[in-house]
Amino acid sequence: KWTAAHMTLFRGFVVAAGAALAVLIIRAVQVGGFWAAGEWLTTDIWGIVTLSDLYLGLFIAALAMALVEKGMVAFFWILPLPFLGNVWTALWVAVRFPELVRRLRG
Repeated sequence: KWTAAHMTLFRGFVVAAGAALAVLIIRAVQVGGFWAAGEWLTTDIWGIVTLSDLYLGLFIAALAMALVEKGMVAFFWILPLPFLGNVWTALWVAVRFPELVRRLRG
């Protein structure tokens, strides 16, 4: 059973993981070859698989957001997904985790 302490711990982990991903992205933009990486992502088969995996995950996240959130709140959460990716998804999961547990447990 998920206690309040478990929820807090899990939410903290998700926030930390999202923040670590954001730092990694910022670092990659600073020192990495952004255009070369983009070329690899769109021409190499593993790059294409990586992009496909990313966007499938974002689509599933958007679907979950649409099912949990109402009206314009859903729009607020879904719209940034293509730009902020799983950093944004991690934030949503951290914010909505108690509600997700409640709904999934019935």
